[in-house]
Amino acid sequence: MGHLLNFIKGVIVGIGNIIPGVSGGTLAIICGVYERIIDILSNIIKGIKENFFFLVFFGLGAITSIGVGSILIPLALNQAPLATILFFTGLIIGGFKLLYNKVKNHKITIYNIITLIITMGIILTFTFLNPNTEQVNFENLDFIMVVILFLIGILAAAAMIIPGISGSLLLMLLGFYEPILNTIKNIISFNNFWHNAFVLIPFGIGCLLGIVVISIILKYLLKHYEINTYYGIIGFVVSSIVGIFYNQLDVIKEVFAANSFGINLLQVLIGIILFTLGAILTYRLSKLEN
Repeated sequence: MGHLLNFIKGVIVGIGNIIPGVSGGTLAIICGVYERIIDILSNIIKGIKENFFFLVFFGLGAITSIGVGSILIPLALNQAPLATILFFTGLIIGGFKLLYNKVKNHKITIYNIITLIITMGIILTFTFLNPNTEQVNFENLDFIMVVILFLIGILAAAAMIIPGISGSLLLMLLGFYEPILNTIKNIISFNNFWHNAFVLIPFGIGCLLGIVVISIILKYLLKHYEINTYYGIIGFVVSSIVGIFYNQLDVIKEVFAANSFGINLLQVLIGIILFTLGAILTYRLSKLEN
């Protein structure tokens, strides 16, 4: 049962890294696996040995959701954007109690408030930046592009693991989101396999390096400044909900601009149901032992 739960948590966290505005780090916290992942990655040799089965099943869940989600999530956002967004909002809200429990027994200080305001400000500023509409092209893969992919991988990994910051949104801002997503789709379908592999390898290496480095920094902060760090995380998480809706604002407007009120009402009703299911899912998961 424990392995299945870790697989499900991996699925949730993996999908969170595909949707612009949704943070995989946030969903890892909500699912109750964030600190464990940070501990593993910050001491990777010892961590892998002691947490082998957790990593296998969690990793399989994440890889599965990224692979399948790269095809299904854009389709869901296109066909039922409001319902999809409400589902992920429910996933985040369902885990708020877990975050509250981390700080509820400690008196709020001025440093906690300042940290909360700063982290919220960072995410909101990041959210309201205009995405780069000019997409990069991987057709001519030269040495410079390989280096750029490596560096982009480091940045994306940092964004993925820091709660509240969306790695997919960062890729969108830099013009790499759709090209990377299309590359993943093509390699899954074995379309131009080796070329796509040479695109994803430097990007993947950069991701791995970025994850390890950021994990070491976050472990230090959680060890020495735990409560203040969690106030920062709460700021990231709360403001990330704004990011989810803001970055899908155009498709939401289309839902309510449709001629048929019946379609709008159906999406709203489905969205409310999915929101509730998402909240219940992460609330239950966050209460279970890993």
